[in-house]
Amino acid sequence: TSKKETPRKEATVDNHAATTNLTLLLIEDDPGGSTVVPELHDSAGKPIRVRTARNLTEAERLLTDDVHCILLDLALPAPGRAAESADELATLKHVLRLAPGHAVLALTASGDAERGTEAVRVGAQDYLFRDELDSRLLSRAIRYAVGMRRVRRELATELGERLGRHVALQAGRDGARHERVRSRGRRRLSHVL
Repeated sequence: TSKKETPRKEATVDNHAATTNLTLLLIEDDPGGSTVVPELHDSAGKPIRVRTARNLTEAERLLTDDVHCILLDLALPAPGRAAESADELATLKHVLRLAPGHAVLALTASGDAERGTEAVRVGAQDYLFRDELDSRLLSRAIRYAVGMRRVRRELATELGERLGRHVALQAGRDGARHERVRSRGRRRLSHVL
């Protein structure tokens, strides 16, 4: 079945690239491809393009503007760290710094819900169990993660704009207040002189 999966994924990437709305970057280091990504479709039924990186260096090269979501295997060791590193989420933190505008889904072993929950706390949009992946679940998780990332970005932009307007308004008020104080000071000074 593994031989069937690879050609199907390549065909999806090559034949449908022009019509694909979403692109997933799978980062996992198992050369045997233990993480079998099923054929995925967006909400309109178009195939989701899948790119696979075996390490973070390759992921950085494949991380282009058309990638919407990253599926990161949390078992992947962080750069420059041993697999037994004390910080179990160092790889996730590295990916989040590398791709701050991308939705990230954490992939973990079954029964490791605590690590998945911690990954969400650190910045992943959601976590999935490796052995429970199916087309419907993963497609929905990707759409949800991308949608949540877009909403957060829009909220951050709106908040930034509101904060900018508030600061400008406050500066205008402070400037007017400062000008009134200066003006009163000049008048008092002119009376004294």
